[in-house]
Amino acid sequence: MDVGGMAAQQDWCLLLERVPKTTPAVALYLASGQTKRFCVPEDAGTVEFLKAVGSGKNAGVLWSSGVIVRGFVLDVRSGKRVGFRSLLNGASGVTEPAVVGRWMFYAERTFWTVRMEVVDLRSGAVFGTDVRVRGRVWGVAGAAAIGVVWTREGMICGLGCEDACRVELGRAAAEVLLRGEGYGRYVAALEACGRRSDAANVGVRLLDSGVDEQPLRDVTERCLFWEAVETPPTFRAFRVEKAPAIDGRADDPCWRQAYVIRLHGHKNLCGVENPRIRGWRWLGKMDTEARVWLAWDAKNLYILIDLDDQVIYPMDEDEEKFHNGDMLYLAIDRRGNGGLEADGDDVLVSLGLVVPRPKKREDEGRKPLGTYIVRQKDDGTGVIYEMAIPWEYFRGDRRPPWVDIPASGPRKGFTFGLNLVMLDDDTGLGACKTLSLAPGLVIGRQDRFLLWRGFVPDAFAKVVLEEGR
Repeated sequence: MDVGGMAAQQDWCLLLERVPKTTPAVALYLASGQTKRFCVPEDAGTVEFLKAVGSGKNAGVLWSSGVIVRGFVLDVRSGKRVGFRSLLNGASGVTEPAVVGRWMFYAERTFWTVRMEVVDLRSGAVFGTDVRVRGRVWGVAGAAAIGVVWTREGMICGLGCEDACRVELGRAAAEVLLRGEGYGRYVAALEACGRRSDAANVGVRLLDSGVDEQPLRDVTERCLFWEAVETPPTFRAFRVEKAPAIDGRADDPCWRQAYVIRLHGHKNLCGVENPRIRGWRWLGKMDTEARVWLAWDAKNLYILIDLDDQVIYPMDEDEEKFHNGDMLYLAIDRRGNGGLEADGDDVLVSLGLVVPRPKKREDEGRKPLGTYIVRQKDDGTGVIYEMAIPWEYFRGDRRPPWVDIPASGPRKGFTFGLNLVMLDDDTGLGACKTLSLAPGLVIGRQDRFLLWRGFVPDAFAKVVLEEGR
């Protein structure tokens, strides 16, 4: 006997048996001790592929005779079967199926065409989409209610399980596979299906893999922004007994106790409006990547940023049109009340290495409360930003204060909004991209007044104060 496949859940197991010169059999074993046996229909032909899959109370059996893919959906409690067949004749190969929830995804191919199909394991309903594909199919994967076919060339075909998005996803996937472009349309189709989180994740993976399409960047950045508005990223800052020395050395013991927040890849990258530069690409870790630590005590909030960047240009604040040089924007929503635009409790601070100037600018005397250090690393691989921001800064200079923090310091659970946006200038012609903690600060053309137009506290990260670890 040859075991053709097995699917198992908590209270049942489905086993396929293939005995030479006989019809394949399906055995269902229940936790109650019952055993039920079924036969694959005798007109199945020579079974070249046989697979059992399962999800919850439902199981499915999939087989191929080399011409057509067939199967049945089985209710494991009642034993009721509903048969199904693929929508394409002349299949020359079938991928291993993938099951996500109630959906079973598989792909079958003929000489020129790959059809991705999905089976509803509750009803046996089948639908799919045809695409022409270069390179053989490596496999099928499922995520949420989206199926994906991977080919040797790394291209993808996607199929949604909801009627409303099925057609557009099929068209977008066909464009990707036929012409090797149109990834932005595909991700936009996922977003249109109400799968914004899936769209953001797929877009980030494609961009990180080297796909360079502006429409893909635009839709991915949009999905990440609104995902942050709906579910802001949340980070914890732990109380420390001994305050760090704000010297840009990053060697204080308290930082080893804090959680590290890693900013990496296109999930944290965004383009900057700069007509001097046509497009941009992320070249990996040493291009722009950062690690962030947060801590606090009764007097201050402490932030440490270790930025990897092999090309550092100092800020040139005499250049009024564009963001020239590498710099950091620190944005704080002191009350943590969000909003789609800035209000009176919001703070924006900029810091970085600067080009020496013969005379001071008029607003240079208005320095923020606290201690702020920017130091280039000794090995030239980036910069360290380290700062101590007093809680007095959160109270503000008005009555009543913006935030009523006791003189003894804030209590555990105090929450506020925070964003850290690092501008990256690799050419001296101005920044082309940013690396940020959250997508709530959009950088456009440099203007001290219009900069606030991209300030969206709703999309800032939330920081929650906790006791020491």
